[in-house]
Amino acid sequence: MGEFGWREILQQFIDKDGAASIAEAWKAITTSVYEHKQSKKLVLATRLSLSSDETAARFFGRYSEALEKKYAERSHLLRRPNFFSFDTPDASVFLRCVATDCITLEGADRKVFAQWNSDLKWPPLPEPPQKPEADPTKVALLRPSSVRAAASR
Repeated sequence: MGEFGWREILQQFIDKDGAASIAEAWKAITTSVYEHKQSKKLVLATRLSLSSDETAARFFGRYSEALEKKYAERSHLLRRPNFFSFDTPDASVFLRCVATDCITLEGADRKVFAQWNSDLKWPPLPEPPQKPEADPTKVALLRPSSVRAAASR
């Protein structure tokens, strides 16, 4: 895909100058497209090596913006300094940078991304926040008079 391809992709979602400066900083790229046999939905996997840690950090910031614009409907957003993920109605989207390398995965699930991350021998993925479970032994009972008093304040 190279510099031209990244510039064209980024320009769809971020300003032209920002897209050009990031696209010019790539050193190596591998892009693969797969198709789910049953659903026929596509999976896009990219590994990008950039010229410096600083450029990788800029790429991470700008490409995470682009992904948010590309996928307007998203849930379960998880953002960390070098990790960004969310779910779409069709699948999940991931972006991670370690040093000068960044990987993206669109259209697969966390299990697939975690395996790729492990294959690269990168640090483990950040865990998504867990929903607090209701503990019935810690639920306070309100008396009707307490509720009226709180409501009148």
